[in-house]
Amino acid sequence: MSFTPPPTTAPVSGGGSDYQAYLIPAGSHQARLVWLIVTGTVEDTFKNETKKKKKVTLGFELPTTLLPNDHPRKGEPCFISKTVVLHMGEKAGLRAFIEEWRGKRLTDTEASQYDFGKLLGQPAVLTIGHDTGVKDPSKVYANIKSIVSESAQRNLMPGFTVAPQANKSVYLSVDWLTTKEGAEYFMGIFNTLPKYTKEAIMKSDEWQVFTRQPFYIQPAGDAPVAPAQPQAPASTPAPQAQVQAEPRAEDVIDDSQLPF
Repeated sequence: MSFTPPPTTAPVSGGGSDYQAYLIPAGSHQARLVWLIVTGTVEDTFKNETKKKKKVTLGFELPTTLLPNDHPRKGEPCFISKTVVLHMGEKAGLRAFIEEWRGKRLTDTEASQYDFGKLLGQPAVLTIGHDTGVKDPSKVYANIKSIVSESAQRNLMPGFTVAPQANKSVYLSVDWLTTKEGAEYFMGIFNTLPKYTKEAIMKSDEWQVFTRQPFYIQPAGDAPVAPAQPQAPASTPAPQAQVQAEPRAEDVIDDSQLPF
Protein backbone atom coordinates (compact mmCIF):
# COMPACT_ATOMS: atom_id res chain seq x y z
CA MET A 1 0.00 0.00 0.00
CA SER A 2 1.42 3.39 -0.96
CA PHE A 3 1.42 6.35 1.41
CA THR A 4 0.09 9.80 0.50
CA PRO A 5 1.18 12.52 2.95
CA PRO A 6 -1.95 14.08 4.48
CA PRO A 7 -2.28 17.85 4.98
CA THR A 8 -0.39 19.26 7.94
CA THR A 9 -2.54 21.58 10.05
CA ALA A 10 -2.21 23.11 13.50
CA PRO A 11 -4.65 23.78 16.36
CA VAL A 12 -5.89 27.32 16.96
CA SER A 13 -6.99 26.93 20.64
CA GLY A 14 -5.49 26.76 23.81
CA GLY A 15 10.85 29.97 18.08
CA GLY A 16 14.18 30.14 17.45
CA SER A 17 16.89 29.92 14.78
CA ASP A 18 19.81 27.63 14.24
CA TYR A 19 23.50 28.32 14.86
CA GLN A 20 25.39 29.45 11.79
CA ALA A 21 28.44 27.59 10.52
CA TYR A 22 28.58 30.55 8.13
CA LEU A 23 27.15 33.85 9.30
CA ILE A 24 24.66 34.99 6.68
CA PRO A 25 24.99 38.75 6.12
CA ALA A 26 22.37 40.97 7.72
CA GLY A 27 19.88 42.61 5.38
CA SER A 28 17.26 41.62 2.81
CA HIS A 29 17.55 38.28 1.01
CA GLN A 30 15.54 36.51 -1.66
CA ALA A 31 14.19 33.26 -0.23
CA ARG A 32 12.08 30.19 -0.91
CA LEU A 33 10.69 27.77 1.65
CA VAL A 34 12.34 24.41 0.91
CA TRP A 35 11.94 22.60 4.25
CA LEU A 36 8.77 21.94 6.21
CA ILE A 37 9.57 19.44 8.96
CA VAL A 38 7.30 18.72 11.93
CA THR A 39 9.98 17.53 14.35
CA GLY A 40 7.57 16.57 17.12
CA THR A 41 6.58 17.18 20.73
CA VAL A 42 9.28 18.04 23.24
CA GLU A 43 9.56 19.78 26.59
CA ASP A 44 9.86 23.54 26.15
CA THR A 45 10.80 25.91 28.98
CA PHE A 46 9.79 29.56 28.90
CA LYS A 47 10.04 31.90 31.89
CA ASN A 48 10.81 28.94 34.18
CA GLU A 49 7.66 27.12 33.06
CA THR A 50 8.07 23.80 31.25
CA LYS A 51 5.38 22.46 28.93
CA LYS A 52 5.11 19.88 26.16
CA LYS A 53 5.00 21.61 22.78
CA LYS A 54 4.97 20.37 19.22
CA LYS A 55 7.58 22.03 16.99
CA VAL A 56 7.88 22.66 13.26
CA THR A 57 10.96 23.84 11.35
CA LEU A 58 10.58 26.16 8.37
CA GLY A 59 13.75 26.11 6.26
CA PHE A 60 14.47 28.78 3.66
CA GLU A 61 16.89 28.57 0.76
CA LEU A 62 18.47 31.91 -0.18
CA PRO A 63 18.97 31.36 -3.92
CA THR A 64 21.01 34.52 -4.55
CA THR A 65 22.99 34.48 -1.28
CA LEU A 66 25.74 31.97 -1.94
CA LEU A 67 28.35 30.41 0.33
CA PRO A 68 31.73 32.13 -0.16
CA ASN A 69 34.78 30.68 -1.91
CA ASP A 70 36.50 29.78 1.37
CA HIS A 71 33.55 27.60 2.45
CA PRO A 72 33.66 23.82 1.77
CA ARG A 73 30.36 24.11 -0.11
CA LYS A 74 31.22 27.30 -1.96
CA GLY A 75 28.72 28.57 -4.46
CA GLU A 76 25.72 26.79 -2.94
CA PRO A 77 22.69 28.76 -1.70
CA CYS A 78 22.71 29.62 1.99
CA PHE A 79 20.00 28.15 4.18
CA ILE A 80 18.35 29.52 7.31
CA SER A 81 15.63 27.97 9.43
CA LYS A 82 13.06 29.04 11.96
CA THR A 83 11.69 26.58 14.53
CA VAL A 84 8.38 27.48 16.16
CA VAL A 85 5.52 25.85 18.04
CA LEU A 86 3.03 24.18 15.69
CA HIS A 87 0.04 26.21 16.79
CA MET A 88 -2.21 28.63 14.92
CA GLY A 89 -3.98 30.43 17.76
CA GLU A 90 -4.65 34.15 17.41
CA LYS A 91 -1.44 35.09 19.25
CA ALA A 92 0.72 32.20 18.02
CA GLY A 93 4.09 33.06 16.52
CA LEU A 94 3.57 30.70 13.57
CA ARG A 95 0.28 32.34 12.63
CA ALA A 96 1.80 35.82 12.89
CA PHE A 97 4.71 34.76 10.67
CA ILE A 98 2.41 33.38 7.96
CA GLU A 99 0.11 36.40 8.11
CA GLU A 100 3.12 38.68 7.74
CA TRP A 101 4.28 36.65 4.73
CA ARG A 102 0.86 36.66 3.07
CA GLY A 103 0.20 40.32 3.88
CA LYS A 104 -3.29 39.28 4.99
CA ARG A 105 -4.90 38.15 8.23
CA LEU A 106 -6.34 34.67 8.64
CA THR A 107 -9.70 33.96 10.21
CA ASP A 108 -9.76 31.32 12.94
CA THR A 109 -11.45 28.93 10.53
CA GLU A 110 -8.79 29.52 7.87
CA ALA A 111 -6.06 29.13 10.48
CA SER A 112 -7.43 25.82 11.82
CA GLN A 113 -7.64 24.34 8.31
CA TYR A 114 -4.40 25.78 7.00
CA ASP A 115 -2.39 23.21 5.02
CA PHE A 116 1.27 24.06 5.50
CA GLY A 117 2.35 21.82 2.63
CA LYS A 118 1.31 24.49 0.13
CA LEU A 119 3.98 26.81 1.52
CA LEU A 120 6.78 24.70 0.02
CA GLY A 121 8.49 26.44 -2.86
CA GLN A 122 6.76 29.75 -2.18
CA PRO A 123 8.93 32.85 -2.70
CA ALA A 124 9.57 35.50 -0.07
CA VAL A 125 11.95 38.24 0.97
CA LEU A 126 13.53 37.78 4.39
CA THR A 127 15.11 40.44 6.55
CA ILE A 128 17.94 38.79 8.48
CA GLY A 129 19.57 40.33 11.53
CA HIS A 130 22.41 39.35 13.86
CA ASP A 131 22.07 38.56 17.57
CA THR A 132 24.63 37.55 20.18
CA GLY A 133 24.11 34.32 22.08
CA VAL A 134 22.39 34.59 25.45
CA LYS A 135 24.43 31.81 27.05
CA ASP A 136 27.59 32.50 25.04
CA PRO A 137 27.94 36.18 24.01
CA SER A 138 30.98 35.29 21.88
CA LYS A 139 28.68 33.59 19.37
CA VAL A 140 26.72 35.56 16.80
CA TYR A 141 23.57 34.20 15.24
CA ALA A 142 21.72 35.16 12.07
CA ASN A 143 17.97 35.24 12.72
CA ILE A 144 14.92 35.88 10.56
CA LYS A 145 13.51 39.24 11.65
CA SER A 146 10.72 39.71 9.13
CA ILE A 147 9.23 38.28 5.96
CA VAL A 148 7.23 39.75 3.04
CA SER A 149 5.77 38.23 -0.09
CA GLU A 150 7.33 38.44 -3.53
CA SER A 151 4.41 40.57 -4.71
CA ALA A 152 4.81 43.03 -1.82
CA GLN A 153 8.46 43.47 -2.78
CA ARG A 154 7.38 43.93 -6.40
CA ASN A 155 5.31 46.93 -5.32
CA LEU A 156 8.57 48.57 -4.27
CA MET A 157 10.68 47.15 -7.10
CA PRO A 158 8.63 46.69 -10.30
CA GLY A 159 9.57 43.51 -12.14
CA PHE A 160 11.09 41.90 -9.04
CA THR A 161 11.02 38.08 -8.89
CA VAL A 162 12.72 35.63 -6.56
CA ALA A 163 15.27 33.40 -8.28
CA PRO A 164 14.30 29.76 -9.04
CA GLN A 165 14.69 27.09 -6.36
CA ALA A 166 17.91 25.05 -6.47
CA ASN A 167 17.24 22.37 -3.84
CA LYS A 168 14.40 19.87 -3.80
CA SER A 169 11.72 20.56 -1.21
CA VAL A 170 11.71 18.42 1.95
CA TYR A 171 8.31 17.75 3.56
CA LEU A 172 8.23 15.54 6.65
CA SER A 173 6.06 15.06 9.72
CA VAL A 174 6.37 12.82 12.77
CA ASP A 175 2.60 12.36 12.53
CA TRP A 176 3.23 9.90 9.70
CA LEU A 177 4.95 7.48 12.09
CA THR A 178 1.66 6.03 13.33
CA THR A 179 1.29 3.51 10.48
CA LYS A 180 3.63 1.06 8.73
CA GLU A 181 3.16 2.74 5.35
CA GLY A 182 3.68 6.20 6.81
CA ALA A 183 6.77 5.08 8.72
CA GLU A 184 8.33 3.58 5.59
CA TYR A 185 7.72 6.81 3.66
CA PHE A 186 8.99 8.89 6.59
CA MET A 187 12.22 6.94 7.01
CA GLY A 188 13.05 7.21 3.32
CA ILE A 189 13.30 10.98 3.81
CA PHE A 190 14.59 10.89 7.39
CA ASN A 191 17.73 8.98 6.39
CA THR A 192 18.73 11.77 3.97
CA LEU A 193 18.58 14.53 6.61
CA PRO A 194 21.54 16.14 8.40
CA LYS A 195 22.46 14.69 11.77
CA TYR A 196 21.20 17.71 13.75
CA THR A 197 17.71 17.40 12.24
CA LYS A 198 17.59 13.67 12.96
CA GLU A 199 18.59 14.39 16.56
CA ALA A 200 15.75 16.89 16.98
CA ILE A 201 13.22 14.36 15.67
CA MET A 202 14.58 11.51 17.79
CA LYS A 203 14.06 13.54 20.98
CA SER A 204 10.31 13.85 20.32
CA ASP A 205 7.52 11.97 22.07
CA GLU A 206 6.27 10.77 18.69
CA TRP A 207 9.61 9.11 17.92
CA GLN A 208 9.67 7.38 21.30
CA VAL A 209 6.23 5.89 20.60
CA PHE A 210 7.41 4.85 17.13
CA THR A 211 10.38 2.92 18.56
CA ARG A 212 7.93 0.69 20.45
CA GLN A 213 5.82 -0.17 17.41
CA PRO A 214 6.12 -3.57 15.64
CA PHE A 215 6.83 -1.68 12.40
CA TYR A 216 9.72 0.35 13.89
CA ILE A 217 12.51 0.90 11.34
CA GLN A 218 16.06 1.39 12.56
CA PRO A 219 17.65 4.53 11.07
CA ALA A 220 20.30 3.88 8.43
CA GLY A 221 23.82 3.88 9.85
CA ASP A 222 24.55 4.66 13.47
CA ALA A 223 21.65 6.29 15.26
CA PRO A 224 22.77 9.80 16.31
CA VAL A 225 22.86 10.71 19.97
CA ALA A 226 21.03 13.95 20.68
CA PRO A 227 23.26 16.52 22.44
CA ALA A 228 21.99 18.47 25.42
CA GLN A 229 21.97 21.69 23.40
CA PRO A 230 22.00 20.90 19.67
CA GLN A 231 23.34 23.63 17.40
CA ALA A 232 22.26 23.30 13.80
CA PRO A 233 24.32 24.91 11.00
CA ALA A 234 21.68 27.11 9.39
CA SER A 235 23.83 27.76 6.34
CA THR A 236 23.61 24.10 5.29
CA PRO A 237 21.21 23.63 2.35
CA ALA A 238 19.12 20.54 1.64
CA PRO A 239 21.14 17.32 1.20
CA GLN A 240 23.14 17.13 -2.01
CA ALA A 241 21.20 14.08 -3.14
CA GLN A 242 18.20 16.37 -3.43
CA VAL A 243 19.82 19.22 -5.39
CA GLN A 244 18.91 20.18 -8.97
CA ALA A 245 15.13 20.36 -8.76
CA GLU A 246 13.38 21.66 -11.86
CA PRO A 247 13.03 25.49 -11.76
CA ARG A 248 9.55 26.76 -10.95
CA ALA A 249 7.62 28.94 -13.38
CA GLU A 250 7.07 32.41 -11.92
CA ASP A 251 3.50 33.64 -11.66
CA VAL A 252 2.86 37.37 -11.37
CA ILE A 253 0.40 37.78 -8.51
CA ASP A 254 -0.87 40.55 -6.27
CA ASP A 255 -1.38 40.49 -2.52
CA SER A 256 -5.14 39.90 -2.85
CA GLN A 257 -4.58 36.63 -4.75
CA LEU A 258 -1.82 34.95 -2.77
CA PRO A 259 -1.72 31.19 -3.56
CA PHE A 260 -0.90 30.25 0.01
